[in-house]
Amino acid sequence: MKAIDPVTLEIINNRLRFISKEMVITLTRIAYSAVIYDGHDCSAGIFDAKGQLLTLDAGLPFHISPMPFSVSAVLEKYRNNINPGDIFIANDPSFGGTHLPDMLILMPIFFKENLAFFAAARGHWTDVGGSTPGSLSGKANELIQEGIIIPPIKLFEQGKLNQDLADLLFTNMRMREIRQGDMMSQVAACRHGERGCVELIEKYGMETTIKCGEEIINRTEESLRRKLKAIPEGAYYYEDYLDNDGLSNKSVRIKVEVSVKDGSVFVDFAGSSPQSQGPVNCSLSTTHGAVVIAIKSIVDPHGIPNEGLFRLIKINAPLGTLLNPKPGAPTGGFTESGYRVVFCIVGALAEVLPQCVSGADYGSVNHTYISGIDESKGDLFIHYEYPPGGNGGTFLMDGPNGMRGPSSGNVSLQSVELIESLSPLRCSYATLREDSGGPGRFRGGLGLVRKVEVLAQSASLSTVTDRSAIPPFGIFKGQSGYGQYWSVIRNGIEKPLPFSGKVSNYKLKKGDIFQCLTAGGGGYGDPLERDPDIVRKDVVEGYVSMEAARETYGVVLNETDISIREQETQDQRQIIGNSRKLFTLGRYGVARFVKGVKAVMLSTQEATEFSNRSLVEIYHDECAAPHRARVILSSKVKPKYVLIDNESANIIGAKDGDILQLIALSTPF
Repeated sequence: MKAIDPVTLEIINNRLRFISKEMVITLTRIAYSAVIYDGHDCSAGIFDAKGQLLTLDAGLPFHISPMPFSVSAVLEKYRNNINPGDIFIANDPSFGGTHLPDMLILMPIFFKENLAFFAAARGHWTDVGGSTPGSLSGKANELIQEGIIIPPIKLFEQGKLNQDLADLLFTNMRMREIRQGDMMSQVAACRHGERGCVELIEKYGMETTIKCGEEIINRTEESLRRKLKAIPEGAYYYEDYLDNDGLSNKSVRIKVEVSVKDGSVFVDFAGSSPQSQGPVNCSLSTTHGAVVIAIKSIVDPHGIPNEGLFRLIKINAPLGTLLNPKPGAPTGGFTESGYRVVFCIVGALAEVLPQCVSGADYGSVNHTYISGIDESKGDLFIHYEYPPGGNGGTFLMDGPNGMRGPSSGNVSLQSVELIESLSPLRCSYATLREDSGGPGRFRGGLGLVRKVEVLAQSASLSTVTDRSAIPPFGIFKGQSGYGQYWSVIRNGIEKPLPFSGKVSNYKLKKGDIFQCLTAGGGGYGDPLERDPDIVRKDVVEGYVSMEAARETYGVVLNETDISIREQETQDQRQIIGNSRKLFTLGRYGVARFVKGVKAVMLSTQEATEFSNRSLVEIYHDECAAPHRARVILSSKVKPKYVLIDNESANIIGAKDGDILQLIALSTPF
């Protein structure tokens, strides 16, 4: 065929992109679940006949990579049995699913009996069965407890709904009518995509349209390759932890090696924890999705998400590990591990791309379900919310407050008015969380404080969260934000939720108040380098307390008019700088672990500053992001020495005799 006309190429490119946007608009306007129509936890995309992603409008970025895995699964299973009018449904994590509530509807698009495209729509259904209302439980230990598992299967065959299958599915889900409405809204979105793609082919012809699709993918690949080639070739490392898996208080390790070579990226997760008994496993497709989110956000934030990205980003996650579990492992909280993957890659690449990264964000979707009987209606209610927190500071600006991070995209917190109109709940309090943003030259964003009161006679609470014990880290000597805190207040008495907020069917009574304090983002740069006048403004706005301004930023203010005491500020900053805990590096050999976290060894003489088994951060000039560890106090270690394992020394680029700074990670609640 003739060379592609650049004007035609641009028209087809933008039309395909807007078809996916229109699909999402269709879906959000007619969906029955508030999490879709108000929260925008949904995505839609167009694929070519080979299953290659052409365009995706992702409310939740974690849907980007799993969708192509799902299309590939359908092609493999039904390659010779895909017909006009067929529509598929699936949610199985082993076939490109995320967690079971994320339901995929996939529709082949034919033009004159020839398969041309696929239209796909994924939305989060508020319930798909399982042991708890909402289908997400902090205590699930197998996938079947999280809901009905649907491998790729035909929901419609040649235009006719498989009513027996639909009845089987909806009989195993709560609030059947709403689930049916969500399903049909996704079907309608795919049919809208079909109309748009057929109109495009009718106008430009099959050959031109398909050829343009290939060219769009190739150009994305070429663009990303150029940007990846600007990164110095080499291997970069980082590791971080989940607080726990909901069933044990042992932390869960995620280790990454990011290798950049010849304009491509290979991310190796060997050394990460084995698959979890609890619900924090991340399927291979969602692990790949987390890697794509990280690389795209850092290297090519404005690029088009399509197959061109995937050609240059490869991963290794050994089967049977946290990031590639065997079939049947619970994945309800995959987001917690996925978020950690994103910022492990940020931590690894920060040293070579300092102007493209930020401190870690709040690090959790904060899945929260409150359910019970609404006495005024006599019906079951299921309230689902996912409060955001602070984002990390960058080399140019403070992190945004109480806002979604790169992993959460356009998903929004439901409005108070909507919550109170749909459920017997009252949102009694909401504000920004003072001092929660990680200190830095550019401060991390603040988390939220949110209280929800139960008005029904009884209810149950299920949550899947993280980042309570091990908070979001800062970079380039920026400090960590506050960790999260979840509690229930009954008759004025506050009781923290166990396991960092991973609970299942926690019983609530009328008048109980569920309280969440979300994490702040990590800071960027040394907090002693922050402009004192900006610190003063933070105090005026209620972002930073007078005490934190003095003790962390070294800014001394008059209590009466909040003006800066210039000389006392200079003196205070010198005092803070001189009081930092510096240690000489030594090694102890093969890594030891304490409660799932690597150990560092200090002298027993350091017991006044660092307690045994406590968490610390280690800062080294050659490593942009801090190393997290637990302390072992030993009389065999010399005073003012810190011993770390060989692997950790290599990760942070330190050698014997280097000077390291240690900071205790305290829990401020």
